[in-house]
Amino acid sequence: MSPQASPGDAGASARRTSLWQLALVALALAAFFLYVLLPIGTLPLLFSGLVGFFWAQQKLAQVGALEPGAFGGAMYLSGALLLLGMVLLVLTAGWNLLRRMAGETRPPPLLLRWPWWTFGFGLLLACRFFMPSGAREREVPGFAGALVLATAVWAVLSVGYLFYTLGTGGLSLAWRLARVSPFGAGLLTVGALACVGFMMLLGAVMDEFASQVRAMPRPRPDRSCSAPAMECARRLFLASPRAMESSVLSGSARASASSSRMPGTWCTPPC
Repeated sequence: MSPQASPGDAGASARRTSLWQLALVALALAAFFLYVLLPIGTLPLLFSGLVGFFWAQQKLAQVGALEPGAFGGAMYLSGALLLLGMVLLVLTAGWNLLRRMAGETRPPPLLLRWPWWTFGFGLLLACRFFMPSGAREREVPGFAGALVLATAVWAVLSVGYLFYTLGTGGLSLAWRLARVSPFGAGLLTVGALACVGFMMLLGAVMDEFASQVRAMPRPRPDRSCSAPAMECARRLFLASPRAMESSVLSGSARASASSSRMPGTWCTPPC
């Protein structure tokens, strides 16, 4: 006699999501990743990049690393520090993988569980203890500038890594939900496609607005930089404080001029 299927097994097979539904969910999630997650992911990266840029500009000006020679050395040294961090990250990940393949069940040491965050914590400690201050403010501007630049780049990359982890985790959770529930699969498909349609409509509106703005007549000053890339980057860091200082000085000049024209504040010579 052939074995009879239990009612629980029949109900579980009836609730299983079909292949065509899973194909639709996969296409909807792929479109959601391309048209929703990627454009939204640029916002925290842009914000963290602006914050890191202004923080680095302030610290580089403080330690005197915006001079031509010091800035070039800081750029090359910060690249070496970031490359060293990437190498340590790859080596640690490979060592952890070999431990798991060898059947090691004990967790690795605490500092080796999250090598990227360990590297960032080391950069923050170096900025705290090795940044010159006081009388030593301009003794080692290249090394201090390298620490500042490496920390700023690490912070921006960390924001991108966090957003990537949250996005992939959410997509993985949605896929598991779609596999166990046909209703969840349909709901995810409709929701993902609705978000994609909204983002496409918003993109069309923004493109039309941008075209209207570009069509408006306005002066376009020439701010191109014909110097080497390192010098252009240094001038970019120098441009922010000069613009702020010029705006502050012009504002104070206008305020003093307006106060001098107020009645009761002038006198005839000799004053």
